[in-house]
Amino acid sequence: MIGEKIGSYRIVREIGRGGMGAVFEAVREDGDFDRRAAIKLTSHNLFSEDLIRRFQSEKQILARLEHPGIVRLFDGGITANHIPYYVMEYVEGMPITAYCRENRLDTSERLHLFGQVCEAVAYAHRQLVVHRDLKPSNILVTAERQAKLLDFGIAKALGPDAASQTLTQNAPFTPEYASPEQLIRKPVTTASDIYSLGVLLFELLTDLPPSAVYGVKELDHYRSMFECEPVAPSAAVTKPGNVPFTDSSAGTVAGVRTQLARILRGDLDNIIIKCLSKEPEQRYGSADQLRSDIEAYLAGQPVMAHPQSRAYRFRKLIRRNRLLVGASVTAVALILFGSGTAIYQSTIARQQQRIAEERFIQVRKVANALIFDYPDEVAKLDGSLPLRERLVLDAVNYLDAISDDDIQDPEFLLELGVAYKKIGDVQGQVYSSNLRKIRVSRR
Repeated sequence: MIGEKIGSYRIVREIGRGGMGAVFEAVREDGDFDRRAAIKLTSHNLFSEDLIRRFQSEKQILARLEHPGIVRLFDGGITANHIPYYVMEYVEGMPITAYCRENRLDTSERLHLFGQVCEAVAYAHRQLVVHRDLKPSNILVTAERQAKLLDFGIAKALGPDAASQTLTQNAPFTPEYASPEQLIRKPVTTASDIYSLGVLLFELLTDLPPSAVYGVKELDHYRSMFECEPVAPSAAVTKPGNVPFTDSSAGTVAGVRTQLARILRGDLDNIIIKCLSKEPEQRYGSADQLRSDIEAYLAGQPVMAHPQSRAYRFRKLIRRNRLLVGASVTAVALILFGSGTAIYQSTIARQQQRIAEERFIQVRKVANALIFDYPDEVAKLDGSLPLRERLVLDAVNYLDAISDDDIQDPEFLLELGVAYKKIGDVQGQVYSSNLRKIRVSRR
């Protein structure tokens, strides 16, 4: 087919091959405008009425879907060899898992990309279209980081006879990403796509293959799906023997896997496990609900998949307002520290004041002794006049010093007056032993 012309397009190269045929890159050659496109043709060796019917169904489904996250349909028809084909938007990108690994996207960035996928799937569901083959190779990410959903080859349009239209009978699918109802050939609904999205999210966040979802290697995928429960992603990333795609050896990134397990534990575990419920009614009711839970997680809000409780909502509130809570805690700590410091300093000041008052009382006692007791006793000794004079001089200096203060205590003022009178008696009381100093310098 390389070099052949189909309609207004010439085939350049083959870019993919699947159960229904091959996809080629082509360029428009009619001169109206330049355009690269992808042309899908049915396989010659699978040419059958059933294949033609599915091929036409895919074309009709794509024709009714107009969304930036879904590949667009440009044209369609039948070749000269009677092979059905259709022309669609050429998407130059990488499978979503490979894109995340190559660009080393963190968990939040991967969740944002996954949110785009959910939005596209939700739009298809609102158009009553079930994809039924959601997997990394059918979701390409462009250089502009736009996820594009493609390959609606086994998609089905829901309608009044939805039970008969959504049977998976004779339709190829990928078992690792298929829901339990697809594996046992039961009618599928939009809940089947929710299961596939859960497997995709598990792979995106853990970098582990879909086989790690059930983690029982000795059983095949079919048996493990029905005999085992899904493994929580946080447990899967640290499980011995589970080697991520990005690891060259099992023992080199133990710390990184442990850190990733802490991120996944809790809300992300619950979101994925809810998607992987074996009973369709226990999964998310829509891709919009799944996307809302992803957005709630990214915003630090409570998620629907987690059992609700006051403690859980309070923890979410704290994490969501870390800056405000941190500032409040800091402010309270500063207030408490300031209050504690003030109380401590006040206590120290009171202690020092009490000590000063006690010392002042002691000094007053000593001064009173010098003024009232010592001069009279010393006067009984011969030759004690100089000593009496020195005692009186020291007492006067003490009284002069404290009398300069603004003293309001009446008791202390009375004590001060009596002291000055006593000194006056010692200096010049006429009818008793004195220093013969009738006049004094103060008072």
